[in-house]
Amino acid sequence: MNSKVHSFFNETENYLHRSFGVRLRAEIVRDFVGNLNNLQILDAGCGDGGVSLQFLKDNQITFCDLSENMLQRVAVQIPTELMSHSKFVNCPIADFNSDNKFDYIFCIGVLAHVPSVSLCIAHLAKQLNPNGSLIVQFSDYRHWLTKLSVSLAGYDYSVNKIRYKELEQIIYQLNFNIVQRVQYNFMLPGMGKLPDSLLYNLQRATLKFKFLRLIGTEHVWMLKKNPE
Repeated sequence: MNSKVHSFFNETENYLHRSFGVRLRAEIVRDFVGNLNNLQILDAGCGDGGVSLQFLKDNQITFCDLSENMLQRVAVQIPTELMSHSKFVNCPIADFNSDNKFDYIFCIGVLAHVPSVSLCIAHLAKQLNPNGSLIVQFSDYRHWLTKLSVSLAGYDYSVNKIRYKELEQIIYQLNFNIVQRVQYNFMLPGMGKLPDSLLYNLQRATLKFKFLRLIGTEHVWMLKKNPE
């Protein structure tokens, strides 16, 4: 599976041809964590760094991605004076190991594309500080729009069909507690042709109004380990 996932994401425009989704995810993460200072952050499956780069100035960030082209997209955005805050690791998440433990791990836009959702989360849990937080994002496959989106996406591999309750059960089995959660995003067929700015505002609205949140396909959870 990893070779096909690598081929898909190494053609970076397959994922980055629209910016509104990454922008909104970055804002949700910022709303969850606030201002971070002097912390160790792992962006697992970092893409072009759109979620984590906002924290680089005051923290140390390890950018990990299966795609070397994605990591290059991150590197060209980083000023010379902040390169010392950055580390780049080109490997699958399952192969990532570090002597350092992390205060925050972001796993955004990733879980649908790993060999095993439960093994991925369990592996990342081992990289966390005892009081660290893991932030994950997924599209709920119970929703008919998620099913339609996956069928139209043109992947040449089978993505993970993640359902809310099944992932929740995995989280609890791994001794995590969900401390914050957000539901958002409602994209009808054909809306992808609208301008990025309009799509951003429409999807941002699904965060503001309860009746729109409840029909959203996307979920972002912030997890913390329960005390042993």
